[in-house]
Amino acid sequence: NGVSEQEMSRKLWEAQRISSAALHPDTGDTIPLPFRMSGYVPFNGPICVSMVASTSTQALLFWSWVNQSQNALVNYYNRNASSEMTNETLAMSYTAAVGSALAVAFGLGTFISKRYSPEKAKSLMKFVAFPSAVVASSLNCYVVRSPEIDTGVPLVDGDGN
Repeated sequence: NGVSEQEMSRKLWEAQRISSAALHPDTGDTIPLPFRMSGYVPFNGPICVSMVASTSTQALLFWSWVNQSQNALVNYYNRNASSEMTNETLAMSYTAAVGSALAVAFGLGTFISKRYSPEKAKSLMKFVAFPSAVVASSLNCYVVRSPEIDTGVPLVDGDGN
C-alpha cells in the first residue's frame, strides 16, 4: 500500500495517543473536550483567572459556582467507571463542592468587606478564590472517592482474573 512499516507504526501510536485522550478507559465513551484532562487548562484556566480577578463577593460567588460545576463534570467524565457511583453520590459531591466553595467565598468576602476599606477590600478579594477552591475541591474529591475508599476498586490481570 506504499506506507512504510515505520510510518504505519508512527500513525498507529498517534491514533493511540488521541484515542487515549478522548475515550474513557472503562466505558469507551467519548469524553467531551471541555471535560478531558487535556482540556482542563484551556477550559478551566479562564474560569480560574476570572475567580482571581473578581473584585466583589457576587462575582466571586458566580465564578466559584462555574469553577466547581466545571470540576464536577471533569470528575464525572473521568471517574473510575468500574466502581459503582450512584446519582446520590454525584449529587452529594456536587452539593458539597459548590456549597463549601460558596460558603468560604461568601464568608471571607463578607469578612474582608466589613473589616477593610472599600479600596483595600477590592484588592484583597483576589486572595479569597484560592482557599474557596481548595476547600471545595478537597471535599468534592473525598465525597466522590469515598465509595472507593470504603469498598476498594476491582483489580484484574490481563486475563480478567
